[in-house]
Amino acid sequence: MVRVGTRHLKSNFQFLILKFPKNGQLAFAFAGGILMGMTPAPINAWFLAWIALVPLWILVATPSLKSKLALGFAWGLGFHGLALSWIIGLHPLTWMGVPWLASLAIALFCWLFITIWGALLVALWAGSFKFLEKTSSLRSPNRLFWTLARVLVGTAIWCGLEGIWSSGPLWWTSLSYTQSPHNLLILHLGQLTGPSAATAAIVAVNGLLAESWLQKQLPATPLLLRPSTRLSVASFLSPAKIYLAIAATLLLSLHLIGFNLYSYPLLTLLKLR
Repeated sequence: MVRVGTRHLKSNFQFLILKFPKNGQLAFAFAGGILMGMTPAPINAWFLAWIALVPLWILVATPSLKSKLALGFAWGLGFHGLALSWIIGLHPLTWMGVPWLASLAIALFCWLFITIWGALLVALWAGSFKFLEKTSSLRSPNRLFWTLARVLVGTAIWCGLEGIWSSGPLWWTSLSYTQSPHNLLILHLGQLTGPSAATAAIVAVNGLLAESWLQKQLPATPLLLRPSTRLSVASFLSPAKIYLAIAATLLLSLHLIGFNLYSYPLLTLLKLR
């Protein structure tokens, strides 16, 4: 069996990221957050949620923990800052007897505080994801397994952090919120596990798309070669195409499941339970 060295793959990933200047990385991450921030009202570009996390996922391959935290924070500022910009509409509070400048300061403080609170969550995801990747067995010689495990762990960490975040009073901009109220098929996945189902779907699809792009930048090498007469599908398809196909299949399957749940009247579902 001939296997691809994971240390070589890691160095290639890091080389791809380090080609971006540091300020360019932060701007790229921030732009991805802005795309995600355009998904709720008033823009309602909910479909952007399925690609807006890709830039951060790509940049998360940087070897520096400090850089990962900064990139996650930049993405979070873009997303939460734009999605929560309606808070500035609290101003003016002069009808409550608050002076104009004090009213502006209150509105800006509320907006900045909640934005930073959400951005810290993304920064924590970026940092902890790297830590778990380094201390776990994700670097399997089998590149397909390694990548799918990476996506699974990244999705689980995000959902876990959102679960902790939801126990507080400022859980306003979950990724599941990006699909409301237009993508009813994905929203109906909430009947299964609550809003975390939509969040997991978005993170997983973005992760697979990002991994597909990363693999496409690497030298063309098969995932796994076995000296046998039975050739696997992986020996015919490039890794990038495999991850792209998995992402498309997952996206379609989740919408079909959501459509099935959407088709049942709520009373029927309650009786089945």
